[in-house]
Amino acid sequence: MKRRIVSISFLLLAVLGGGVAHSQDTSSEGPSLAVYPSYLLKFNGSHNYLLAALSVVNVSGHEMTNVTVTQSFPGDFVPAPAPDGIHDYFVRVAGFEEKIEGQGYRMFVPTLHRRELTTGFIVLSYHGRPTQASIPPAEVNYSSGGEPHKEFGPPQKLDLTKYSKYSGSLNEFLKRFAAIQIRIPETGATDWGFSALASRMKAKNPLGVIEIDGDAAKGRFSLQSGGPGEMQELMISWKPLSEAKPASTPEEVKKLLEDQVVAAADFTFDAAAVAAEKQSFARGDAWALSTRWKDRVAARLGEGPMKWYVYPDSQKGTQYIILLRAQGRGAGPGKAEIANPEKEASLIGQLEEIVKSFRPI
Repeated sequence: MKRRIVSISFLLLAVLGGGVAHSQDTSSEGPSLAVYPSYLLKFNGSHNYLLAALSVVNVSGHEMTNVTVTQSFPGDFVPAPAPDGIHDYFVRVAGFEEKIEGQGYRMFVPTLHRRELTTGFIVLSYHGRPTQASIPPAEVNYSSGGEPHKEFGPPQKLDLTKYSKYSGSLNEFLKRFAAIQIRIPETGATDWGFSALASRMKAKNPLGVIEIDGDAAKGRFSLQSGGPGEMQELMISWKPLSEAKPASTPEEVKKLLEDQVVAAADFTFDAAAVAAEKQSFARGDAWALSTRWKDRVAARLGEGPMKWYVYPDSQKGTQYIILLRAQGRGAGPGKAEIANPEKEASLIGQLEEIVKSFRPI
């Protein structure tokens, strides 16, 4: 299987730097790689599983060649290849390879330039109903300056009880653990699951299983379905009205939403160019704002429609902020620049139908 590699900004390197590798090279002043493993909780009907994302970033000042990443998984999991569409987020060079053999995953990258990132994806189904899993460090072998080097990522210990013993849909999961009722499609071409958007927008580096961050009183999560050209993303954050920033005028609403997207988010949007309007929502009224997002990385995902809702639920005493985002273009040079308004309208329309079912519990 041949893929390609994407270049990332220095700022994003800082966000990913939480899982720094441990160098085996005693002459090195520190690790030359940042190895960042994360596990996204995904749902297929009443079945859930993990999508492992193993990211490796060259944080040295030198080019690396013949980069080989190996990761073994304990018998608590059954590893399998990720859907092909997920790799469309990356621009890979010729020679990229990955494969799964038994409990092991291997990724080969011919060249990894300074500040470049490569990510491998592995579907992890549960073997039985494990309560926890100890995942050994990923091993990275590469050449630099004509010399071989070896570094390791961080070990991971995952508490799986909440997931492996859970039998139910994503909708039921959100209702039980976030006290939010919303009807996410349970069938379709791609599975819905949690994404890292909610963390990226707050410049947080999530470790372990990525799902609901918080509890029924205060928290946030983001969900995603589909790859480039079919991508739909939904984020919901909530906090007590007593702790929330004011949002009683259009100007206050715009300022609140601009504050949601810090510099570490991978997109921008222009809130000042659009109007915030009140509309009927859930069991009251919400401020609604429609605009467009734009990728910070040129020729990667391009841009697309987005819609915000700011909903103060007086019955529960909670402020909810909801973001809908869609991407209906291709990915990469020559594709991300080509508009597809009909597809975008269809994707954001489907998200708006989903959010109509939103109810706090």
